[in-house]
Amino acid sequence: MSLTYRRELVHRYYSDDSEQESSPVFKANEIMQMKDDVREKFDNPLNILLWAILVPYNVYSNQSSLCWQNASAAAGIDGYTEIPKELCHFNLNDIQSKQLSTALKKQGVAPTAALVFAGVHAYELVLNELPFSVVMQASLQTRSFESSHPSLKERRFVGDWLIGILHRVRTWSRLFGIGSYKVEDAKKFYHELILGLKTTDASVRDGFYSRVLGKVKGGAATFEKTPCFPGNSRLNDSLFFNNYGVRTMHPDSGCVGFNWSGAGKVGINCILVQGRLCCTVASTQLPLATVEGIRDTFKTIIEAMMDGEDGDEVVKRIVKERAG
Repeated sequence: MSLTYRRELVHRYYSDDSEQESSPVFKANEIMQMKDDVREKFDNPLNILLWAILVPYNVYSNQSSLCWQNASAAAGIDGYTEIPKELCHFNLNDIQSKQLSTALKKQGVAPTAALVFAGVHAYELVLNELPFSVVMQASLQTRSFESSHPSLKERRFVGDWLIGILHRVRTWSRLFGIGSYKVEDAKKFYHELILGLKTTDASVRDGFYSRVLGKVKGGAATFEKTPCFPGNSRLNDSLFFNNYGVRTMHPDSGCVGFNWSGAGKVGINCILVQGRLCCTVASTQLPLATVEGIRDTFKTIIEAMMDGEDGDEVVKRIVKERAG
């Protein structure tokens, strides 16, 4: 059950009976609409054509990744067989979460950028390769739609708002050891992500088209898992990532955390609930011990940055310690 549904269920449980009639959560079609400038960009035939031109290659790339996974699984190589999801958590209390926020602010790093940076290197340090991309879940609810209703600001409406923004990590230069993934790369990605969502840039349009014009359209992430996904995600060779941001539950519920997981080879889902950072690391390919290793490395990087260490230096230190 997603957080939106669970939040609404808990909210109604602790509210009076009139809440069911007055709640706007299932009324998005009635009280909100897509912004005119956003609609114009999405409907622009040239934008659609520019996306469509790359679809054959993108589907080929995704199918290629799937074939390599199946061949490796058939050969008995560990970490390639599709399995029931394995997952584990890393949660901070409210004091630790504030400490992390303060430390990152001093370093000039947005929390999402820090979490992406830690996720990329946790993946690399444990699996000995960079993820092909970070498949970033991003919501269009508050950026591409408008409404005078206060629930829009709370992102309370139920709907298929998520698209996959692709952040290429395994570049040719990094693949051949020329340069590495640094904090500045994660910061640049996050800055471009926020700007792109505000302006509906090519990355956002591509993510939107890949969802609404793809073979599978519904679900929080199901549409990205199909081998015929028209975006070049290579999900079973990438890091699936989602930072839900700040969320609240009804104060009488006593909620102290919320964890949920996504799809793919490695998925990291983060959310700040009631002032507490909650992170889940999961996989539908890797054994639990490996997933826990990724979680522990992710935790080490985040905790070091929380203590004021520079992220790039943290990664260098971990590499040196494990080599020795």
